[in-house]
Amino acid sequence: MKRFWTGLLALCLLFIVLPTHAAAAEESRKYTFDLTANGVHEVQVKPGDVLTVTLMLRRTDSADGNEMYAMQDELGYDDTFFEVVPGSILLSDGITTEDLALPAGGRALYFNHLSLAGGEEWPRERMIGSFQLRVLGEQGAAQVKNQNYLVSRKDGNGSYTSAAQDLTVVVTTDCIVHFETNGGSQIDSQSVLYGEKITKPQDPVREGYWFTGWYRDVNRTEPWDFEKDVVQGNMTLYAGWDEGEPPAAHGPATWDSWQWSVLVTGAVALLLFVSLPVLRRRWEKR
Repeated sequence: MKRFWTGLLALCLLFIVLPTHAAAAEESRKYTFDLTANGVHEVQVKPGDVLTVTLMLRRTDSADGNEMYAMQDELGYDDTFFEVVPGSILLSDGITTEDLALPAGGRALYFNHLSLAGGEEWPRERMIGSFQLRVLGEQGAAQVKNQNYLVSRKDGNGSYTSAAQDLTVVVTTDCIVHFETNGGSQIDSQSVLYGEKITKPQDPVREGYWFTGWYRDVNRTEPWDFEKDVVQGNMTLYAGWDEGEPPAAHGPATWDSWQWSVLVTGAVALLLFVSLPVLRRRWEKR
């Protein structure tokens, strides 16, 4: 009977500890997609200049081995500010690319790799590709941004932890910020210094709708924080709207179901951990 209680206690501890170890194993690899021009992440240029842009993929953890199964990166750029010089794209072996117009405006240069052999050994630092950009913009700044980047796990179910470093190209430090009101009242553009905050404009109005705020993306998933966010180039902020009247003030924040599940599971595990030794001693005295 003593073995039973000891085994049960060990099993409970295993269920508590196992998710932590599994998460650590899943996060064992870490990568950075590094985008530079002339070896730096920010360059000052003149209209008409041509930049050589390089995309590197670096393994940033210290674990051994670097078998690559699949990777992708989407370099978004403003095609009113840049153009890719025809014939300038150079790729590493096994990398494919495509330059496409985006539905929301701008373009994206896609870099992809898929190992048909089920995995290939890569160096810890590898150049994915390089290309030349001609600067069309005459004022302000613009970024070439890593988007939708990932390094896939072996089974394709998820990806390893990845970060990215973008490229900023500055023609002048006074950037233009446009406000797209999406059917609301017009808001004038602002000239804002690179690295400075935007002055929050008066909220636009739209009949039958209430204003939910300004967003940095056309899909209105990334709110702009006028107290913290700074301008990193010529940009457009997009107005968000919900139909009808604005909701009443929200009450206290509530927890999601998964948060309650974690709390309850932790409480039960702690209760078992504390009570099992007591129950075992009582059983042994019988």
